[in-house]
Amino acid sequence: MKALEQIVVGIDFSRPCINALREAVRMAQWTGAALTVVHVVDLAALEAMGEQFDIKKIDVPKRAGERLKDFVAQHLQLDIPVKLETAVGHPFEELVKVCESHQADLLVMGAQGNSGKGWRTGVLATNCVRRAPVEVLLVRGFQDQRFKKLLVCVDFSDTAKLAIEQGLMIARQDRAEVEFLFVFQPINEMTGDLAAFVQIMPPVNNVDYRKTAEKDLEIFMQPFLEGYADLDFRMTVIESSRVSDAIIARANDSGADLVVLGTRGRTGLKRLLFMGTTAERIVSDAPCSVLTVKPKTD
Repeated sequence: MKALEQIVVGIDFSRPCINALREAVRMAQWTGAALTVVHVVDLAALEAMGEQFDIKKIDVPKRAGERLKDFVAQHLQLDIPVKLETAVGHPFEELVKVCESHQADLLVMGAQGNSGKGWRTGVLATNCVRRAPVEVLLVRGFQDQRFKKLLVCVDFSDTAKLAIEQGLMIARQDRAEVEFLFVFQPINEMTGDLAAFVQIMPPVNNVDYRKTAEKDLEIFMQPFLEGYADLDFRMTVIESSRVSDAIIARANDSGADLVVLGTRGRTGLKRLLFMGTTAERIVSDAPCSVLTVKPKTD
């Protein structure tokens, strides 16, 4: 597994970003990663406010930098080197620029921030999960302690392997319990091309399919669990018509405080998970923090 070397934290001065900062600091301490904390002044909002209140744009970056320095000093709990940056522009675009300039491995943000409404993940955080070229950890505002229970989603894809590795790293550092979860759809409820394929298959019993999936999950996980004899873990296979519903419900029922998942998975009769909208719904509606892992690029 590639160790984290560069972590970027997006700060908007909201309550969730306080815990995002603290979590990023803890992870940087574990891994020895460099930590960059960035605040982006939204140019569109600045222009709108400037028209109404005669704000001098030239003063804004300086004021934002001072506010960021005070904020980090107030909420930083460990004495580690931190680089502070401010920018003016579109928040998503500027965050991506910072991640690219530092060759970041991980972007950490509050799940809701100032754009979040109610329980759902904020617009900026969701956009970063969709499009940012790095792994993204979204931290809920109430997550002010170490992670105690992880739910790691497995679909047998290469991206799932990366998610498992990251989940195991966090579990070891936080001494957390881990549940590895695979969700399969009932054979007779497959949709799209798979539905057509089912029509020409020999009859398949969902009970037998579950047993096969449980065995496959155990075999798939074996190489990852070597060296983790002290890990408190379980493996779970769930049948559900809607994968995202099953994962969200399991996160609720198990008391998970972190869901780890790949943003892209593999399609196939035995492996159907995390194709776009499924991952997005989990990110939006999960009752806890979420770490999204991107596929490797060639």
